[in-house]
Amino acid sequence: MKFSILTFINNLRYLGRYNLKEMKNKRILDDNEIIDEAVFESQSYKVKKPVILNVEKSIESLLKSGNSLARYGDGEVVIMMGQNIAFQKHDKKLADRLKEIVKNAQEGLSVGLAQFFYYTQNIADIASPLIVRYHRYEALRYRHILKDYVDFNSTYLDTGVSSAKDSKSVEKLRLLWESNTNTTHTG
Repeated sequence: MKFSILTFINNLRYLGRYNLKEMKNKRILDDNEIIDEAVFESQSYKVKKPVILNVEKSIESLLKSGNSLARYGDGEVVIMMGQNIAFQKHDKKLADRLKEIVKNAQEGLSVGLAQFFYYTQNIADIASPLIVRYHRYEALRYRHILKDYVDFNSTYLDTGVSSAKDSKSVEKLRLLWESNTNTTHTG
């Protein structure tokens, strides 16, 4: 194994972000979860995945429909799982409402899901290996809770609309906000 000062510094940076005592007790994937994730990401198997439009098509859909957006990122799913997030304590009523919204289509409301919940291979080209590993681990957990609520025959928008940075998407977002017909619900 080749040693480099850059690798050493990056490892220190990584370790500095986490409490090592907490990491000692952190759950790791068991064999069945590793196999499930490999099968899920394999192109050889037909695995149920909802259709999630890309950011540009999601913005176009909102412009065309005038729908509001209920954005389901990792925080919303963690609340649905019965856990707290950094700025929101778990609330059963909120968790139940989040489940109801994602499960039941409503007139005038589009639901957005994070691409990485179902398409982790899409982030491999744009994120660091640490972020890719994090998303693959978390996506497995998130899919487990969402499987009971997501309609695999529906089309969802991409939660990335709220963090679009390319000029074309930003311009379309500006048009969206100027239309005053949309409301975005986010955690």
